[in-house]
Amino acid sequence: MTQHNICTDGPGRRAEVLIAPDGLYRLNEVLGRIPVSKPTWYLGINQGRFPRPLKIGRTSVWLGSDLLAVIAHAKACRSATEL
Repeated sequence: MTQHNICTDGPGRRAEVLIAPDGLYRLNEVLGRIPVSKPTWYLGINQGRFPRPLKIGRTSVWLGSDLLAVIAHAKACRSATEL
């Protein structure tokens, strides 16, 4: 599992409940669970802060385990800044 560098204070506390580690999620589903805009998401991919999608034909999908790693890292960053 890859660690991604993102720190955010945005909501997302319940996101893990809605993401199955073995699930595949399209962009609209991702953005419904991780509170960033589409341009911010793609900028984060280009900067290495968010995971790259898998391509299934012409469709882009993200692994649930990668999304959970993003959320876990964001929580860790938030906890570190609250100290």
